[in-house]
Amino acid sequence: MSFCAKCGKEHTEEDIYCSRCGASLKERGDAISEVIDIGYPETENPQLELVIPVSGRLELQSGGEKLVDGTITYDIPEWKPLITEGPDRIQIKQDERWTHTHWDRPQNDWSLNLGTARPYMLKIKTGVSRGRISLGGLPLTDLYIMAGVGDCNIRFEEPNPEPMERLRIESGVGQTDVLGLLNANAREIKIGGGVGQVKLEFTGKKPEHDTPVRVEAGVGGFELILDKDVSAVIRVNGLAGVDLRGAVRTRRRSFGSGVYETEAYTSEGPTLDLRVSIGLGGLTIRTV
Repeated sequence: MSFCAKCGKEHTEEDIYCSRCGASLKERGDAISEVIDIGYPETENPQLELVIPVSGRLELQSGGEKLVDGTITYDIPEWKPLITEGPDRIQIKQDERWTHTHWDRPQNDWSLNLGTARPYMLKIKTGVSRGRISLGGLPLTDLYIMAGVGDCNIRFEEPNPEPMERLRIESGVGQTDVLGLLNANAREIKIGGGVGQVKLEFTGKKPEHDTPVRVEAGVGGFELILDKDVSAVIRVNGLAGVDLRGAVRTRRRSFGSGVYETEAYTSEGPTLDLRVSIGLGGLTIRTV
């Protein structure tokens, strides 16, 4: 039987703070570094899933022959990562019961290298975090990122050598930047924004096929950056002020909706078809 050292209330071993006075019931220890070294499953097109519900920092970058390798460093023992290896899916996650809210400045840093040897699907779910996700050159066939609260920077510095069926990103609260989106080589792109600032940069390798892009935005500031040489049409709905900069022109505009296009737009050849729905905020569309 255990009791709170501050107020004496009885608690269980799983309690992380006192329900009466709010005092922390766990002690932070020295930082622990877990070495991650996982090869590819035998199946074709496996899935790698990273689940980080607690506060932390995520850094992903291009790796080599292993599906994933690197380190996870944490100072709360309950944050020990759980690894599940199946025939077609690898999952690395932390227990969602253990949150960050009752410790000051916890350490929970993920620095991982992602494989480049064979195609695979990637799924990432974060809670409160700062993410620096570099996916350039990775052979991804499907990508799903769910970012909770914080600052998330996603980059495609090099073209994806594999066709990606779907690219989906959902952001919660905070700043989300997605750069080099054309390098993802995605057949379909869907992005959702909650509350905050969202920047989407459609630069990189020119599309070889028509690409539908759906942006479901909530409240905040949104910026679309387009390669001036790419054919694109942008349809906007919602209570948003739209600011056009560079080689973008208005096709039609009315209250609550508008249709815009790049000066490189043509009805022939691959085209970006962007449909943007905004709850409330401002939208900037510009070319580079």
